[in-house]
This record gives sequence, C-alpha cells and structure tokens, in this order.
Amino acid sequence: MDFYDFVDISFSAHNYYKHCVWSVTTVSKCVKMKCELENLECYKCACDFRRLISKTVKTYFPEDEKFRLTDQIIRASRSTPANIAESYGRFHFKDIAKFLLNARGSAYEVIDHLQVALEEQYLSQESFFLLKNKCINLIKIINGYYRYVKGRQ
Repeated sequence: MDFYDFVDISFSAHNYYKHCVWSVTTVSKCVKMKCELENLECYKCACDFRRLISKTVKTYFPEDEKFRLTDQIIRASRSTPANIAESYGRFHFKDIAKFLLNARGSAYEVIDHLQVALEEQYLSQESFFLLKNKCINLIKIINGYYRYVKGRQ
C-alpha cells in the first residue's frame, strides 16, 4: 500500500466532513513536503554521502568491526539526512536550527570515525581525504541552508 492508497482509504473510511477537512490539508502538505525535501540540496548531498559511507565501510572494514566502528559510522551517516528531514518538518526556527545543528554534529562524528579508520589502517590516506573532503563540503552546505533558514525567520 503506497501513500495514495492510504489517502483513498482515509476518505472512504470516515465521516466525510470531519475527515475531509483534515485529509485535504494534510495530504497537500505531505505531497508538498515530500517533493520539496527530496529536492533540497543539503538533503540530497547527505543521502549521497550516506550511500558512499555505507558502501565504503561494507567493502573495506574488517568483519570484526561490524558491530563496533562500522555500525557507528553507518549510524552517524544515516543520522545526518534524517536530522535534515526532521528539521524540514518543523515550523519554528529554534526547532529547525536544533535539527540542522544535530545533522552537522553527526557529519563531524563521521569525520572522527573516518580518522579512527585511518589510524587502524582500514582506509588509505587517499580514501580518507576523499571522504573527509566530501563530508566537509556537506557540512558547508548544511551551514548554508542554516543561514538561509535563519534569514527567513
């Protein structure tokens, strides 16, 4: 069942007047939010970075790190776009700012985990600097989005 199947069921399942008012506004907000979030540059970059980290650690990290460093770096890389998405769903600037700063903090956490991977020789210098630079660029994009949102408050 996809999103639009849910919408059809919700209209027929409840009292038309009460539910229709809720559904129309909620559906339009959800469709709008989905489209705009997916087109948000910092969100797209964070998702690309998350996929890159996941592929890298699954390829290069040893099996005995699966539930330690591998798990931590994957969770931190997943947290970045998740926090951007959560900030997008917030209305007040302070809530938006909190989640954008959490996203930025998670990105810095990834850099720390990459440093550990370099020290443990799971990554080459070249791979480390490539990933670190991509993460720093992501942080800059998040900072730019933060400044944009702050200017609109």
